Formats: sequence, structure tokens, C-alpha cells
Amino acid sequence: MKRGASLFAAVLIGGVCLIAVSCTGKSPVVQSSADALMLPEFPLSPGTTWVYTYIPYEPLESNPKQIVTATYVLTETVVETVAEAPYLFVRMRRDASLASSTPLTGTTLPVGEFWYVISGTLVFEEFQVPDAKTFDPVASRLDYAFPLADGKQWCPSLNDSKNPDKPEVLYCEANGLRTAVAIGDYETPAGSFTECYQISEAFLSGGVIRQFCSGIGVVAARYDHGGTRFGFEQTLVSYTVPVP
Repeated sequence: MKRGASLFAAVLIGGVCLIAVSCTGKSPVVQSSADALMLPEFPLSPGTTWVYTYIPYEPLESNPKQIVTATYVLTETVVETVAEAPYLFVRMRRDASLASSTPLTGTTLPVGEFWYVISGTLVFEEFQVPDAKTFDPVASRLDYAFPLADGKQWCPSLNDSKNPDKPEVLYCEANGLRTAVAIGDYETPAGSFTECYQISEAFLSGGVIRQFCSGIGVVAARYDHGGTRFGFEQTLVSYTVPVP
């Protein structure tokens, strides 16, 4: 069970840092270019912060029939954006702190740095420092395909489904296929949001379900493992946009 929890958390985390825009000596030009590449559905200006409660659950080691939980505060922050035509690289950081008295020993928290790569209306997720000269959308993970629409589907991998060396793509329906369903309004402790979609991510081991609201981002998420009883629930409690 611990190995399964660790493997799932590994899907969510990332690595090292990019050169800061302010160090180039051309920040007005770069920032203008970055603004032009921003997506209105997913605001990613530097300093934007999402704060969530993150509640994982798992079986008690001494009694697998008993489920235990812990509560963490999970914070996601946009560290910086760097425009390198034709992409916008967004460096993200995810931190967590224990809010309850006891941590879960078998849970690996999804913390660390990662990158969003915006290419037109597509948002990819990278765990290595991206570079415009070498970035390959086919080898990257496609998180979002905007604009979202009721019933819209996409596979997180863009590899050719006819390639026998990529069997996971042949079975995308059970290995990450994402489906958006319009749900209208959605409410969390952070407030009430409009134009929201439920995005389900299908896996044989259990599905990830996210609530994504236009102009805000992910406001809630949940994962329930299909075998051993472990998973998590994540809820937005505050959202901060930097003052221009």
C-alpha cells in the first residue's frame, strides 16, 4: 500500500529552477510576451497562490479494516514565468504543513517544484527544467486542453496511439483519459465560483476527480484507490492574486 501511495504522489511533483526573468535585463519585454501567452481560464501570474486542505486516508497498519486520516495545508504558488517562443514556462512550487496532530506514515505528500508549459491553448506538466529548443509535447504530460467543454476528452499523452512501443496510449481509456463535464457553480470555503467543470482522470486503479473553475484553477480534487483503501481529498480554502 505504501508503494502505491508513493507512486501516485510521484505523478504530482517536480524538480529544479529556471533563470529568473528579472535577471535578463529585459523584464518588460519578457513580461509583455508572457502576458500575451497567458490563458484566461488558468491564471498563472507570478505570486498567485492557492491554499488547500489536503486530507489523505489509508488503512491502519495494525488493523487494515480501520481507516485513519491526517490533515495538511497544501500551498501552490506561481514562482515565475518565462516566455521562450513559442512557449510560456511557469515554475510552480507546492508546499505542505501538518495541520492535525498525527501524520500518516504511509503517505508521500505531493510537494516540490514542477512546471506548467503553455503552448497555445494546451497546458503541459513537466518535472524537469523545460527548454524551448528541446521541449517535446509528445513526450510531455497534457494536463489541460482549453477551452473546456461539456463532454470534452483528451489523453494526457500525445504519443501516436498506433505505436506498439507505447501500449499505455493504446489503453488511454483506463490509463489517464480525461473527461470534462460542465457543472456550473461550485462552492468551497474559498468562495463560490462559476463556469466550473468536473474533470475525471480514469485509471484501472481508481480515478482522480478534479473540480476546475474558469479563471481560478483547481478548487477541489479527490482520489480513491480501487483496491487497497487509500486516497486523498483536497479542497481550496483561499486564493490570492498579486496586486499589479
